Amino acid sequence: MTDEAKPARAPINEVVFATRFDAPEFSVVHFGRFYDRIREQYPINSVQPGIARPTGPEGGNMVFDVSAVPRLWFESDDGRLLVQLQQDRFIFNWRRRADDDRYPGFDALFAEWQRLWGAFMGLLAEVTTVKPKLEELALTYIDQIADLDTLTTPIFIFREKEWRKDFPEPEIWSTQFRFAFPAENLKLAVNARPSIRMTTQKPFTNFEMTIGAIETQAMDNEETVRAFFAAAHDKVHWAWNKLVRPEWLRAWGFNV
Repeated sequence: MTDEAKPARAPINEVVFATRFDAPEFSVVHFGRFYDRIREQYPINSVQPGIARPTGPEGGNMVFDVSAVPRLWFESDDGRLLVQLQQDRFIFNWRRRADDDRYPGFDALFAEWQRLWGAFMGLLAEVTTVKPKLEELALTYIDQIADLDTLTTPIFIFREKEWRKDFPEPEIWSTQFRFAFPAENLKLAVNARPSIRMTTQKPFTNFEMTIGAIETQAMDNEETVRAFFAAAHDKVHWAWNKLVRPEWLRAWGFNV
């Protein structure tokens, strides 16, 4: 979701800056050297299962390498900030915590991502002789949208169809869309699905928007990567305001 107004009731739950790259000379033996650079701000560390790597299409389906690839988590003291490092991935997350509704805003998160990415690029320059090749860039916003008793209209415009005149609210539904914006070198994935909050047993809608780069070959320096994430944020802002009904935005405190 967009974050310009930062309303108290904004449903944003997580923001993810993700990069996938090919750097054959970078390996797990270098992870500790990166951790030394961020240990003060991210003192909590753990080993997690690796994220599978796509190896290409085969028989009409995408094939993934599921071999054991360690993924390290480096977390801030309060658990809100997370750096994930894998041999082919660098990911930075902000996660909301139930005991604090504060959201720092995109500018603050973007500045921290730039600091971390700069530190990581500095390490790669020291331990590799071949410049890494970027294979994927993505910015994801995850929203957990609880039902508001004061509103009876659907949250999203894509759920307003003529069939709603004859059918009740569906008990189970899932919506997925993918859009390409070639002129901007951006692609948008939208995923909305119903969920239940385990602590309260109350329903909510899990809504994800991911902006990715269609082509990454020309993104061979820190400035072009920074420009992508800035453009991705602007596109998320635009898409959020297009997909969500105005009365819901007003209920969260946005000026629309």
